[in-house]
Amino acid sequence: GRPEERRDAEDEDEAGGRREEEEDGAGGEGEGAHARDTSVLTAVSEERGNSVPILVGTTAEEMRYFTSVYDIGLERKPRALMQEQLEAAAGPRAAEVLSTYERLYPDWGDVAVQIASDAFLRLPSIRLAEAITGFQPVYMYLFSYSSTSRYKRFGSMHAIEIPFVFGTVDLPEVIAYLGRSPHRAELASRTMDHWVAFARHGNPALPGGIPWPRYESQGRQTMELGPESRLVSDPLGEQRRAWGEQIPSKDSAWRLLQKNQ
Repeated sequence: GRPEERRDAEDEDEAGGRREEEEDGAGGEGEGAHARDTSVLTAVSEERGNSVPILVGTTAEEMRYFTSVYDIGLERKPRALMQEQLEAAAGPRAAEVLSTYERLYPDWGDVAVQIASDAFLRLPSIRLAEAITGFQPVYMYLFSYSSTSRYKRFGSMHAIEIPFVFGTVDLPEVIAYLGRSPHRAELASRTMDHWVAFARHGNPALPGGIPWPRYESQGRQTMELGPESRLVSDPLGEQRRAWGEQIPSKDSAWRLLQKNQ
């Protein structure tokens, strides 16, 4: 037929396909609807993901990035507001979570940064590792290098490990964030070696180096990457235990960042 007739027929076929997908989803019984309604943690714990080895981790002060770069006011959040938000994020464990962090960190700004960091990134990373460690190799790291920059207090902020992974620690624009610690080059070399070993062999341990065992819920062996690497059992464990089995929802974790006064 003519080109316009072929286009009309193709449009009808596409529309029909969309209608079938929508009807499958609306009924709640189709595979697509089931996939959309299933959380990532549930899916991977049912072995519905890929079984390749995983390297997962966080920095020691993830949310320091947002307080320093964007000045979101997290460190100035009133205690009463934090308590209210924790009741949504931690449920019945809210009071214990707050008292634990206040005991561990005398400075209120550090309390707020650590709570938000754990709720938003570190706890979900741990829950992911717990969900798949029984049938899939998982390796956990905690990146603890703390910036020595005089520009702002970046600490061990979100994404600070990236320049070490790619070996860009001496670029001027990166030094503004990292500072000029004499440990930069050696840590970058070590970090790149770990990532390359993982990419090549599925295991980030280095020949002749510190053993880096798979993460398991019992020992929680984690490689701390900082001026000196060391294998740590359950780093920041008191913080993790304070939350119990609670997993902050995405919305409750976002509120910890977005509403600060």
